[in-house]
Amino acid sequence: MSASDRRTFIKTVLLATGAVFTDWGVKAFAGELQQTNKKIMALKPEVSALDYKKAHAIFRDKSETFKSVSPKEKVDVVVIGGGVSGLTAAWTVHKAGKSVLVLENEQSVGGMTRQSATGNLGGDLGTTRFSRNDDIYKELYDDCNLTPVQLPPDGYWLDRNHILHDIYDERTLRNVPIMFSGMESFRKFRDYILEMDDRPSFPLVKANQDSIVQYDKDDATDFVTSFGSVNLVDWLDIYGMATFGQSLRQVNTYSLLATYSPYLGPTFGGYTYSFAEGMHALPDRIKKTIGSKYVREGTLAVEAKNVDKGVEVTAMNAQGTFAVRAGAAIIATQKIVAAHLIPDLPGLQKEKMRGLPYAPVITVQLRCSAPIFSSRSFVTWMRDNDRRFMNIQDMTYVRDMQAGTLDRKTDDFYYSLQCSPPVTDMEKLENEQWLVQFAQNTVGALSEYIGDVYEKTKEISVFAWGHALATPKAGVFAVMYPAIQQPYGKIFFANTDNDVCSLLENGIFYGHYAAEAALKALKT
Repeated sequence: MSASDRRTFIKTVLLATGAVFTDWGVKAFAGELQQTNKKIMALKPEVSALDYKKAHAIFRDKSETFKSVSPKEKVDVVVIGGGVSGLTAAWTVHKAGKSVLVLENEQSVGGMTRQSATGNLGGDLGTTRFSRNDDIYKELYDDCNLTPVQLPPDGYWLDRNHILHDIYDERTLRNVPIMFSGMESFRKFRDYILEMDDRPSFPLVKANQDSIVQYDKDDATDFVTSFGSVNLVDWLDIYGMATFGQSLRQVNTYSLLATYSPYLGPTFGGYTYSFAEGMHALPDRIKKTIGSKYVREGTLAVEAKNVDKGVEVTAMNAQGTFAVRAGAAIIATQKIVAAHLIPDLPGLQKEKMRGLPYAPVITVQLRCSAPIFSSRSFVTWMRDNDRRFMNIQDMTYVRDMQAGTLDRKTDDFYYSLQCSPPVTDMEKLENEQWLVQFAQNTVGALSEYIGDVYEKTKEISVFAWGHALATPKAGVFAVMYPAIQQPYGKIFFANTDNDVCSLLENGIFYGHYAAEAALKALKT
């Protein structure tokens, strides 16, 4: 397909879907949030968010300062950030027989695998599944006594009477409803991925460099459009919004190809997993393994600097300001935060870190009295043209699957909706009333497709993530990687955004990778 043909086809896609790729989010969320059904408005959502007020006051607004103090503690490695990446780093150091201290700003560890603690709604707020169960990932899960549960193929909601499962399987492709056209393009896209000799993959430090160069430079919309199907473009754009926080127009082709193969389904070796206990069991078990006394929650690190034969880290908590001396430090926070922590970080590296694009995420959770779909899936994708939500996760599915009760119709059902408002709404995430209205309007949007959802909804909660998902835009690897993850002295970097792609697997890998580098640094 020529460039001219692609442009024509993209215009056709936009007209057919009634949406504009670069404006979908803005169209849905800009201005006053519209009022919805009175029954929905009567439900008052519980609101929670990441605790970034102190960090904003010190780093962004400069309205607060901290005083330097002399270190009175000493450990081999100090880890800043108690998400999966930081905890994996601490686990690696602990397994090597070295002392470690984790500093976590939030009141509980977990990061992207944190658990809801709002009202009667429990369960995972962020990442709910993963695709790797080998190598260091399996070693970590085994050590935490966690057994991955293989999940079924996702559901694709067409209407109340049609939910497709295992969409890339030939049996599905041959029997889809007439409304779901362009299935030959789905075959071509599937086969393109399966037949690649050097399929894009993460982490980038282990990937084929020629593949990175080839697929980093173009955005994913043009690539997917070349397969010739409006439906394919639309569904993969929804996937892009859920995975990267932005439409495919804002994502490089490499990241789409590197992350999508698990969703081709088990027929083609695509598997996803979760834990029966929930994803939040992973950080809880790691914390227990390394020892709770070595994890300080509610503690904000404010400075990290290289000193003679090691590093010093200054932090603040309810007890005051303190400093820790260590042989090495691992910063396992978003790069936008890491850039503030190191006062003498080289200018180019600091510039790259601060320039890393992030997308905000809001999680809306529902407690319902009955299932909201005619057939259950762990994840059901929904095609909302305004992208007010992308998929709905059934948080009681794994428990019911293991208990053999997937057909139950009573008792509580928990659902999680991931929403990606535009970056321009980032500051609104600090407004509790706006978040209340956002959650109510999200349920209202869902009721446009599932008319009785407000009758079944007993409770709503909303959680604001802020700078949640690193967005791998076209050309970002050439510009940002590997500068953003280069060690600085004996300060190492580990987080899901090391590869500008916020995957759980990236967090685990780079936590282990940075810890191994830090352990080597202790010997020098």
